[in-house]
Amino acid sequence: MKKKPIIELFLLGIIGVLFCLLPFRLQADELSNIAVASPLQTQITSVEQNRWQLTINTASQLKIKQLYVPIWHMDNQSDIHWYQAGKIAENTYQVNFDPKIHQYHEGIYHMHVYAYLEDGSCVTAVLNDQHYTLPEENLETTIQNFQDKLGRADLTVKVNTAREIQQVYLPIWHADDQSDIQWYAAKKENDGNYHASIDLAKHQYHRGNYHIHTYVYFKNSSKPLVQVSPDITFNEYPDEVQASIENYNDKAGSMDIRVLASSVHGIKRVYVPTWSKADQSDIVWYVAQKQTDGSYLAHMNIQNHKENRGNYHLHVYAYNQLNQAKVQVLDDVHFSDNYPNEINAQVQNFDDENGRLNVRVQAFSTQGIDRVYVPIWSRADQSDIVWYVAQKQADGSYMAQMDIAKHQFYRGTYHLHAYAYTKKNIPMMTVLPDVTFQTYPDTIQANIEQVNQNLGSFIVTIHAKTHQGIKQIRVPIWHRSNQSDIHWYEAKKVNNDTYQVQMNVANHNYENGLYQVHVYLTNYANHQTMVALNPVQLSGDYQQRVLSVPYYNQNAWGAPVGCEGVALLQALQAKGYAKQYNPRSFLNEIPHSTDGTPYTGFVGSPFIANNWQFTAIFDQALTKWGQRYGNVSNISGSSTSQLLDQIWQGNPVVAYVTVHMTPLAWGIWQFGRVPNNNHAVTLSGFNKHNGTVFVTDPIDGQYWMPASKFASIYEARKMAVVVR
Repeated sequence: MKKKPIIELFLLGIIGVLFCLLPFRLQADELSNIAVASPLQTQITSVEQNRWQLTINTASQLKIKQLYVPIWHMDNQSDIHWYQAGKIAENTYQVNFDPKIHQYHEGIYHMHVYAYLEDGSCVTAVLNDQHYTLPEENLETTIQNFQDKLGRADLTVKVNTAREIQQVYLPIWHADDQSDIQWYAAKKENDGNYHASIDLAKHQYHRGNYHIHTYVYFKNSSKPLVQVSPDITFNEYPDEVQASIENYNDKAGSMDIRVLASSVHGIKRVYVPTWSKADQSDIVWYVAQKQTDGSYLAHMNIQNHKENRGNYHLHVYAYNQLNQAKVQVLDDVHFSDNYPNEINAQVQNFDDENGRLNVRVQAFSTQGIDRVYVPIWSRADQSDIVWYVAQKQADGSYMAQMDIAKHQFYRGTYHLHAYAYTKKNIPMMTVLPDVTFQTYPDTIQANIEQVNQNLGSFIVTIHAKTHQGIKQIRVPIWHRSNQSDIHWYEAKKVNNDTYQVQMNVANHNYENGLYQVHVYLTNYANHQTMVALNPVQLSGDYQQRVLSVPYYNQNAWGAPVGCEGVALLQALQAKGYAKQYNPRSFLNEIPHSTDGTPYTGFVGSPFIANNWQFTAIFDQALTKWGQRYGNVSNISGSSTSQLLDQIWQGNPVVAYVTVHMTPLAWGIWQFGRVPNNNHAVTLSGFNKHNGTVFVTDPIDGQYWMPASKFASIYEARKMAVVVR
């Protein structure tokens, strides 16, 4: 709503009334504050805190649905508020002006009246302007609990205002440039007043006059209430320091120095330099730590002074925040050296079942203790002796932790001594009572799991326990009556007492039958325990297996010399890798040789055959390339039998052979002797019944061939890459 000139509003009011209410007789209110002749008679009365109340009487003929009074102060009407009048009696309505809504702006306020009738018409009136003035406000800031020496004081702010307080701040400073100013936020307390505390620690401990202002900020108001208070003065005082000796222990060579230090500038740090040598070569500047009671405490021990005995000199330096030191010289303290060397030891935390114990050693010498050993052994010739190095504990004792695992897990009687050496290398020794660890029987629990008739495999899970340590667990498995196919599996540790063996018929000539399983546990005392498990029947035909390997013809894809890459892609896709590639797109990513040899990458282009380059990529570079796409390993050096083991496990193998499986035609190149008819295929299956292998050949397709012929060509170089 935009404000219009008074004359225009007056005319609009008359026209509105005449237009909407022609059937009614219009009567003007005789009060001086009625702005327009209207069936709306208004009266303004003052209420508390300089607010006013507007009462509107309406003609009885008017059927009023709603009545609003817009009131505003700003020329742009940004603070306008449409008050909805409340009906207080028949034909009488009332509105209470609230300056809070208008952010307590002082000045002239404009008012209109809009009466909306039940027939959809309206009656309007323009009222005389009203002037609003804030009620008188004041604030009082007082200083309480003034502690001149400590540099502290409390400030209380009492505010008398009708406005709602948002925050009270007290900016306080000492420096002329206000560089140390702090804006203290006062907190409202239960008494309704606001409180803050000044602390010179926040003002670099400056002493002198401090200036105090008070700012009271109000909600919904941009006009703060401000007061300048009288200055407050903090005087200078000299620094003070007092120190005393506590907890003096002549034998232990230790004491505490307690320091009471004060400064109007605040204490920054406290040192206690202590020494016994005339040249101060053993001086230690102890840093005293502040305690909860405000004092400072330093812990002195002659161990920090090369175990020197005699007179010690002590000073105290207390630095304030201005780095000014206050010094006190204490009386000398004497530590005598007329105490004999002492050593005693005892066994603690004896754990018979797990074969462990602790030896705690208490050793004393006025020369200081340099090191402590605990030799422990069981054999008469001490061949199993272990010199345990005891570690110093927080209470000054020394602790060694013994474990029979360091003594070949021997169970029986052990002998224990303790040796303590002084700083001057003088030994002390004590003999402890023998200790005996009882013998417990070894136990084995084993079972057969995950029997796979298709793959001819199963898992042997072993739970073993021995108090003399597990040295080895072996599992012999066989099915022939003469044990000619026996294989001794080494069990692998799974967790603390669980071991496993993975059996596979590949280790037993791929034969089916009834397999016998034993388990042998050997402990570190070389005692052996055996358990026999129920036999496992494997009934499958394990003499043959053919993997599902896709076939690509390299020539059909325009790659006459790309056999290695195509064979690799066939193997990758057989294991579910690189499914988004075809031979052409895959070979476009082949790495190229960096030195002109096939050992670092492909020489030339897989899409172009020529007679002047050895166009190929060998096993090392092929493996590295394949690892971009899947689990690829170089198994060069493997025998043909080992390749077939991979096939049995479901892993296709890229094998380096010759084109059309012809005899090797050796040639000499700058990088060495290699077959000129080099070729790579994907080994995909085998049949031990007839001694053949199944090959996926990027040139000649998929076919069976004698395993012996394959071996004669492959094993000339034994270059192979497996995809798992």
